[in-house]
Amino acid sequence: MALLLSLLLTGSVAVAQSGDGPKANDSTASRPSVSKSDRGQPKPERKTTLSQRELLDQEQSALAFAKANFPELAQLVASLKKQQPKEYQKAVRDLHRTADRLAKLQRHDPARHEMELKKWKCQTEIELLMAQCRLPTADKAQLRADLRKALLERHQLQLAALKQEHAKAAERLAKLDKQIQQMDRDHETSVDRLLGKMLPTEKKEAKSDRRPPAARPPKPTRSATDP
Repeated sequence: MALLLSLLLTGSVAVAQSGDGPKANDSTASRPSVSKSDRGQPKPERKTTLSQRELLDQEQSALAFAKANFPELAQLVASLKKQQPKEYQKAVRDLHRTADRLAKLQRHDPARHEMELKKWKCQTEIELLMAQCRLPTADKAQLRADLRKALLERHQLQLAALKQEHAKAAERLAKLDKQIQQMDRDHETSVDRLLGKMLPTEKKEAKSDRRPPAARPPKPTRSATDP
């Protein structure tokens, strides 16, 4: 994203594409030969082909995310759609990956989601300021002050994220300490209880073997008329 912002703001995208280097469809860009040393290397991952509907959903999701969290970035990306469609698609994919990652965090860990969103905003601001510094008409003094402020904010966010992780680790360690103390204190009782479940004592076995005698059928009663 930093390179994209730099190219967009300085207007060097068109210059880079109109250079004298070989194009993608040039004969020199034919299929490279595979050396013996490369035969054992893993093949590059194939790109998944998405339908037009999926691409449109990704585009809408990416632009909505940028517009909600960084309107200036959304405007810059939108300006690429007609002039530089390839760079536009790269920006959309990058924004969609970020939006999808943060959406998953929001479902599973809201506190971390808030922190990661702040870090993304701050990092995007830094990259945008760095790109603006390359403009010939840039106010370098003001941009330097803004960049320093953004860097300080990023430093504070990184520190806060570390403290957040430290608090989680401390909570986890406290639970482990409690379990260790309990197991150390009750190890005899726990082992005897487990052994009792695995091998019942003789008293229990003898008690379980005592079966009640089978009930005898009642004797027939003799009436006065019987001989």
